[in-house]
Amino acid sequence: QAVYAVVFNLGSLVARFVFQPVEEVAFTIFGKLNDIRKQKAKFEVKSINDENLHELDPVVLLQTFSKLMFLVGIVFASFGPNYSHLLL
Repeated sequence: QAVYAVVFNLGSLVARFVFQPVEEVAFTIFGKLNDIRKQKAKFEVKSINDENLHELDPVVLLQTFSKLMFLVGIVFASFGPNYSHLLL
């Protein structure tokens, strides 16, 4: 039981170190996108064309971040138990 607790705590630290920066970046990007969309709607800014704004679509970014985090999680879930003895 003690070995399991140590491996579990070390695994959660790795997940925190990997996912926290991505979460902070996503929070910043979505906040800036929200501000850009509000400014465009309020002032009808012409310098931001719709093609560039479509590339920064929040739904597409959320899907991309979700896919990336899913892949990272699958890698940890797949290889973590097999290589957990290396952490000890």
